[in-house]
Amino acid sequence: MSNKLDLSSVCMESLLEVPSTLSKPKRRWHLAFATIYCSRALYSLLNHPVNNKKRSKTLPTSPSSFVILNVKPQHGFSNFDQHSLTQIVKHKSLTQLLELGGVEGVAIVLETDAENGIHGAVEGVTCRRKAFGSNTYQEPPTKSFFYFVVEAFKDVTILILVACATLSLGFGIKEEGLKEGWYDGGSILVAVFLVISVSAVSNFRQNRQFDKLSKVSNNIQVDVVRDGRRQQISIFEVVVGDVVCLKIGDQVPADGLFQDGHSLQVDESSMTGESDHVEVDTSLNPFFRDANEQTPLQARLNKLTSSIGKVGLAVAFLVLTVLLVRYFTGSTEDENGNQEFKGSLTKADDIVNAVVRIIAAAVTIVVVAIPEGLPLAVTLTLAYSMKRMMADQAMVRRLSACETMGSATTICTDKTGTLTLNQMKVTKFWLGQDPIQENASSSIATDVLKLIQQGVALNTTGSIYRATSGSKYEFSGSPTEKAILSWAVLELNMDMEELKQTCTILRVEAFNSEKKQSGVALRNKADNKVHVHWKGAAEMILEMCSTYYDASGSMRDLGHVERTTFEQIIQGMAASSLRCIAFAHNQLPEEEHEIREATQKLKEDSLTLIGLVGIKDPCRPGVRKAVEDCQHAGVNVKMITGDNIFTARAIATECGILRPDQDMNNEAVVEGEVFWQYTPDERMEKVDKIRVMARSSPFDKLLMVQCLKQKGHVVAVTGDGTNDAPALKEADIGLSMGIQGTEVAKESSDIIILDDNFASVATVLRWGRCVYNNIQKFIQFQLTVNVAALVINFVAAVSAGEIPLTAVQLLWVNLIMDTLGALALATEQPTKELMEKPPMGRTEPLISNIMWRNLLAQALYQIAVLLTLQFKGESIFGVSKKVKDTLIFNTFVLCQVFNEFNARELEKKTIFKGLHKNKLFLGIIGITIILQVVMVEFLKKFADTERLDWGQWVMLCCIHLSLPTFPYSCLSLFSPHHRYIPFCLSQSMSNIFHLNLNCKEPIPDVPTILSKPNKRWHLALHPLLNEKRKESSKLPVTTPSFVALNVKPDAFSSIDQTSLTAIVKEKNLDLLLEFGGVESVADALETDVKNGICGAVHDIALRQEVFGSNTYQTAKSLFHFVMEPFKDLTILILLLCATLSLGSGIKEHGLKEGWYDGGSIFAAVLLIISVSTLSNFRHNRLLEKLSKVSNNIKVDVVRNGRRQQISIFEIVVGDVVCLKISDQVPADGLFLDGHPLQVDESSMTGESDHVEVNSSQNPFLFSGTKVADGSAQMLVTSVGVNTTCGQMMSTISRDTNDQTPLQARLKKLTSSTGKVGMAIAFLVLVASLVRYFSGNTEDENGNQEFIGSNTKAVDMVNSVVRIIAAAVTIVVVAMPEGLSLAVTLILAYSMKRMMADQTMVRKLSACETMGSVTTICTDKTGTLTLNQMKVIKFCLGQEPIEAFSSISTNLLNLIQQGAALNTSGSVYRATSGSKFELSGSPTEKAILSWAVLELDMDMEILKQTCTILHVEAFKSEKKRSGVSIRSKADNTIHVHWKGAAEMILAMCSRYYDASGSMKDMDDDERMIFEQIIQGMAASSLRCIAFAHIQISEEEHEIGVGLQKLKEDSLTLIGLVGIKDPCRPGVRKAVEDCQCAGVNVKMITSDNAFTARAIATECGILKPDQGMTNEAVVEGEIFRNYTLEERMEKVDKIRVMARSSPFDKLLMVQCLKQKGHVVAVTGDGTNDAPALKEAHIGLSMGIQGTEVAKESSDIIVLDDNFTSVATVLRWGRCKQVVLGDDWDNHYT
Repeated sequence: MSNKLDLSSVCMESLLEVPSTLSKPKRRWHLAFATIYCSRALYSLLNHPVNNKKRSKTLPTSPSSFVILNVKPQHGFSNFDQHSLTQIVKHKSLTQLLELGGVEGVAIVLETDAENGIHGAVEGVTCRRKAFGSNTYQEPPTKSFFYFVVEAFKDVTILILVACATLSLGFGIKEEGLKEGWYDGGSILVAVFLVISVSAVSNFRQNRQFDKLSKVSNNIQVDVVRDGRRQQISIFEVVVGDVVCLKIGDQVPADGLFQDGHSLQVDESSMTGESDHVEVDTSLNPFFRDANEQTPLQARLNKLTSSIGKVGLAVAFLVLTVLLVRYFTGSTEDENGNQEFKGSLTKADDIVNAVVRIIAAAVTIVVVAIPEGLPLAVTLTLAYSMKRMMADQAMVRRLSACETMGSATTICTDKTGTLTLNQMKVTKFWLGQDPIQENASSSIATDVLKLIQQGVALNTTGSIYRATSGSKYEFSGSPTEKAILSWAVLELNMDMEELKQTCTILRVEAFNSEKKQSGVALRNKADNKVHVHWKGAAEMILEMCSTYYDASGSMRDLGHVERTTFEQIIQGMAASSLRCIAFAHNQLPEEEHEIREATQKLKEDSLTLIGLVGIKDPCRPGVRKAVEDCQHAGVNVKMITGDNIFTARAIATECGILRPDQDMNNEAVVEGEVFWQYTPDERMEKVDKIRVMARSSPFDKLLMVQCLKQKGHVVAVTGDGTNDAPALKEADIGLSMGIQGTEVAKESSDIIILDDNFASVATVLRWGRCVYNNIQKFIQFQLTVNVAALVINFVAAVSAGEIPLTAVQLLWVNLIMDTLGALALATEQPTKELMEKPPMGRTEPLISNIMWRNLLAQALYQIAVLLTLQFKGESIFGVSKKVKDTLIFNTFVLCQVFNEFNARELEKKTIFKGLHKNKLFLGIIGITIILQVVMVEFLKKFADTERLDWGQWVMLCCIHLSLPTFPYSCLSLFSPHHRYIPFCLSQSMSNIFHLNLNCKEPIPDVPTILSKPNKRWHLALHPLLNEKRKESSKLPVTTPSFVALNVKPDAFSSIDQTSLTAIVKEKNLDLLLEFGGVESVADALETDVKNGICGAVHDIALRQEVFGSNTYQTAKSLFHFVMEPFKDLTILILLLCATLSLGSGIKEHGLKEGWYDGGSIFAAVLLIISVSTLSNFRHNRLLEKLSKVSNNIKVDVVRNGRRQQISIFEIVVGDVVCLKISDQVPADGLFLDGHPLQVDESSMTGESDHVEVNSSQNPFLFSGTKVADGSAQMLVTSVGVNTTCGQMMSTISRDTNDQTPLQARLKKLTSSTGKVGMAIAFLVLVASLVRYFSGNTEDENGNQEFIGSNTKAVDMVNSVVRIIAAAVTIVVVAMPEGLSLAVTLILAYSMKRMMADQTMVRKLSACETMGSVTTICTDKTGTLTLNQMKVIKFCLGQEPIEAFSSISTNLLNLIQQGAALNTSGSVYRATSGSKFELSGSPTEKAILSWAVLELDMDMEILKQTCTILHVEAFKSEKKRSGVSIRSKADNTIHVHWKGAAEMILAMCSRYYDASGSMKDMDDDERMIFEQIIQGMAASSLRCIAFAHIQISEEEHEIGVGLQKLKEDSLTLIGLVGIKDPCRPGVRKAVEDCQCAGVNVKMITSDNAFTARAIATECGILKPDQGMTNEAVVEGEIFRNYTLEERMEKVDKIRVMARSSPFDKLLMVQCLKQKGHVVAVTGDGTNDAPALKEAHIGLSMGIQGTEVAKESSDIIVLDDNFTSVATVLRWGRCKQVVLGDDWDNHYT
């Protein structure tokens, strides 16, 4: 048989394969086919033997062409099936488990290494998924749309409507027949359809949003061991056989077996319902099991809807009763004036018809009273807010939290990870009572060192992984554990694996937040002795000790004195914000161990203290500002921590929670145990005073929350641990931590703070308040319109039998209210003002008393005016009915237009504050008025209006009845919140339509980055063009007109993007060395490390094709925005109405004339869609442009040997980038050359400490980080989405369709308003139909419309359609569809207008505040001056030098060295005859230009003759820079300094004279030099000095050790005077500001004389203001003033010279305390604090660093003070005009 079945290798290749990618059904069919095929082959071979000797090497083609196939499954788990595994755990079958060999036997069958886990290769994981399935559940089917439709039919309102429709339909058909009688019932069914549609779509969309949110929240990260490495993976990636690491708070990710560990207590209540925890171990129980919200605002709106419905029912019943009584008493008349009811003489049909008409009118009131569109709008708004909050690092799990957070009065926050960075490091170690210095492990006694290592390695939940002996250690566990493990490994040379092998762990007591300690009992394998180790909070471990080890390793008794000393050490560490951890130990006799084992407790007394470690956890940047913001907003911040009371107090003071003067005795700081021991009355009395609770347990936190809630506080609580769950659930808002938070904490919370940062908590607070405030504005405006419109139509329909506003007119009002009104009112982002108000109360109503006051006052006023026009308009004004109706329409629209002003502010005294800054609002008002004029005057047929003459426009009510809207609102209820309005319409209109005609400059273009298809064409075209250029102009005729071209880029085949990304992202030095280091990577990228890349167009395009471009985002198309409006139910309603009107019109008048009514509605629909589409599209494009502008940083690169500036978007892989202080790193890369950089990586890692980047240990640079110190060149390795920052951006910028909390509220509001509208619409419909069919209506000729059987059917249908259209339009008016559109347009419009004036607004609040500025603190350089500097004076010694030829050679060489080597600038010259190109700061370029052109300096030669040893870069505090160099010629060492002349002069003791001789500098000579410096300064020159010294080798070595250059006994070389002329027009701008009452102060780093000269030239100082009149002061003097002196003199100061960024900050703080509104300009990184502190921070767009720009509110794009003055005018212009109007009115 073996011979018969033997097949050649050729045959084996033809075997049928079962591809792994096939689905299960396809694989089964494949296997079945193969089995049948093989069985036939076997049968054939058995019956037809083959002669082996004659067998050919090739298979015969006959008699059969088959192969043999082994159908064995691909995976290697055939001995075990999923069913057996499931049954073992499901039934907790210990017997069945033992039959399989226990847990170890199961692990062997599953091919799992108990210690190293499974092999984590992709193939192995895929194989396990195929064999056992993936860790995902069969989700329940999503509720269909039909489900929500059925749910809507359960509403009582729907049943009322259906009953009404049935009643009306039956009587209509009975009276008119089927053809005509279905209209009334059909209209009600249309209303039913609208209600059901809104309700079903609303609930359906909300259900989808929650499904999405659930998927995000269920994606838990799980620790597993694979290939011996502990790593985090998604819970969905867990497979059968995985070894999962569990700790306190973890959710069990799948069913499984206990393999190894200690003291596991599992909460199985989610599976069994039992609250008691179940112990899981290896012997008795090794089994694990896996385990529609309504917001408060929605509840309030439901209650509001219910109340309105009840009111509607009551009114409907009243109307029904009154109308029935009037009818049966004979008080009503038909259209002919005859009495309707005449007792027995009245026909039964007439009675029935009249009663039906009355009932329908009553039911219509009910329909109008139910606003069904409100819940939909609110739900959508809340979902939108959730999406925006996600971008602010907050994921909302419960919608209620968005609203409740706005009412929070107290925030109880954790410390670790929330207020601090949670990046811990051991910084102190005490052995006995002596501190042990770093790297001093050799001084520790061997036995003590071994005990410390044991206590760290074996008493921990962390782990250590190291791939190879040369690779870095990877630590896992809590931050505290990782800090201790890192310290033990790196400082104490601990080997964790070796220690584990020498000991056997007997018992573990895990750490928890109540005990604050953990312990372990272990047996030493060498001597079989039992040891107990404890680790935990220092003061608690200290209490358990009776002896201690001293520094020599000797054991000493722990007496009272020694214990006090240790307590002082612990308190000292705590006062330094260190977390103090103690280690203790005891060796147990065997007998005691057995006793302890029986009691299952470790020994906790008579221990020996080993040592103390202090762990530093720095505060997060910005947390103090966030705490102050919360406190300023009336929200108390309390810190609850497990640290001791001293550490807690130090951290709380650092974060601003405590003031420095709040000591331990004033009840602000309390320990958890003390608080718990208070009586209930004491707790309630003291809880408000407590700011910090130290040594607290989760129960203490829960008790604190309960007390605060009993006191009436709305409490937000942060938490990250499992035991925090009760407090998180008890609080009004639970905020869990996204990084350090356990899954139990996250499940118990309402909001997850994704970055664990308290600043994000403050952001959530702002968002909560913003959501509430914006929705209230829109509700007030909408309800005013609805109440007025519904009451007017109701009263008119019941009393007069006609509707004053037609369908098209109501549709236009709807456009104003829903689209344009929403645009104008509800487009607010969170502002600073929101954080200046006190918190909203827990039960404060959605519609406040002030809103009711405003709403009712406006509605009553409008109702009174319009009803007067309706009933008496013709007689009062002597006009026709048609003109009267037009006046009513015009007046109603203008009332709503001017009511928008009132709705802007709910409570403030003036509604015009900041109006001049809101250009979109003014534009909308103007557009509305213009369109209203167009509708009345030019679209008569469309709007059913009559033209008005000028007299009617001015005199007849339109203005005089609309403008009093403002004073009426002012005087309503005698409110103190006065609202003002100028009555002069012309000036108001001129302001509304004011345009900046000078706005001609477009937004700066950003270099276009080619898309991939375009780049491929570019690559194809470029070689083709080059080929053609090389050819002769006279080509032979036979030459083919084409070239062969390979477009596939293969120039960088030796290295790929994945490897480049991995090197930097993982900081993988080993991988970098495998490639040969940075130089080899540069070679692979075809980069010359000195001259950069070639920079040709085809080279750039090729690099972009291979490695991508330095951009992140793609734009949405216009089609996307076109489709968005069609998702709005309002559009569907409008289309339905238009179709109905169009059909009836064409039927009556034919196509030529009959399309007008329906066409007009379609035109209105088109208008709505156009506004929405174009606004969203333009806004999206504008924000993309603004984003590109703000991110378009200029970067210095070296290309083709030339240093040049390019856009950050043009950076490509391989570029050599030049970095200096305050630069943003533009891409990921490697340190190439230069001096070590200090880099701020906080934007990537959260660490506030700067990281040193150098060529040896850490050459890795990340995109988006900032250079804090040093200068160097980097090699770009990754750009755009391939950078570490880009990958983070791609994960957080994904667009989602989450429904926002504000949208949810608007949804509810829309629903409620819509239902009220439908009820009123139905009532109006019935009333109008009754009046029509009773003959009480007249046509335009005054003839009775309905004359019974004499009326034509067509006329009857047209009338009914007209009435139905008007009713449906009322429903349309009740639905606000444009609120979200308003937000986007206001932001885009305002920012665009400011951009035209060279200012880019980053925060809208700054636009408003700028109009109130009283003081502007401005920089000098580049703002008041041109920043175009030039050296115009040079003094050598005490003599001015005109020609460099007179300078001695040695001295000239020193000057050239100081200029060329002590600089961050560079000089480039393409050829010997071309011009020099200089780069660097303006000062550096001026000095280099002078040295090159005047002193014939050759920078490259000088660099080749010297070696730079150390550089101290220029900083604004030092105002100087230095360099030490070694001359290659004589090996001597020189130090050069350059900087502010008076500072360099103070460092000098000698000087060179004009002849080159060195002379001592006594007091007389020093005074002469000071006079020279002052003379230059008085001429507006910036004076720079050069100094030098030659030092010995010994001095150099000392300096290297201190990392400092020599700063004394220098020799002054010379002085240069640099001129920076004032900007043209700056004096006029300064005078304009001063004339406007705004003080302009100049803050500069120049000396007092230079500063005074420039300030006088710019007009800031008058010529007679000398140095003694306190107008000019130096920063140091101002800093040394007492607080009272500063407050007294700050107003008098006009110029601050020699100032540091701290002096600027101090100036701003003083001015704010004096009540000034302060604007500050700044361009440096160190200006960031002052820019943030000021009311308005203005950074410079050209010279400003990215840190300064990020800290500012407005970016001045041209760095010009005139632009600052323009912003001031722009902020004030509206206020000035309004003030003139007010004066003119009262004059």
